[in-house]
Amino acid sequence: PPPSENAGILPLTGAKQKPLNEQQQRDNKLYSVVAPELQIVEKNFSALSNPSDQALSAIPRGSDFGAEYLKSPEYQRASNSLRTIIASYLYSVSGATAAPAEVENQAAILTPKPGEAKASLDDKLARIRQMVDAIKSGGGSTAPAGNAGTGSGTTSNGLKWSIEP
Repeated sequence: PPPSENAGILPLTGAKQKPLNEQQQRDNKLYSVVAPELQIVEKNFSALSNPSDQALSAIPRGSDFGAEYLKSPEYQRASNSLRTIIASYLYSVSGATAAPAEVENQAAILTPKPGEAKASLDDKLARIRQMVDAIKSGGGSTAPAGNAGTGSGTTSNGLKWSIEP
């Protein structure tokens, strides 16, 4: 109907978005860092179970004596990405930079051990994914660009509404 026949009808618009708070902004930035790191961990997680790489990692201060050079590139990438995810997660939940010892402690917990059962490895990878998901969900959400004024919702008095294209 022409606008003149809609007198007194208020147009419905998309739900108002609250601006993101500082924590949500930080988590969004952290998620942009850890999302690609998770892909590296997922792709190379099996390398963390490689016995020769595990043996080289067990050498105290081995990186000071060239042990890093001897580890496979896949192991190095997965290990580095895992530490980035852990440090980012700890920063996300506490708001403070994690102590290197805490990152190393968590990395030791989440890195596969020689002979570890597949179910345990699956649990560890699931925990790593949960860390990334926690950062993602802590970032809140913003309306995707280009979708303003479309969608559906419920008014404060319970009336359901939608906007058809």
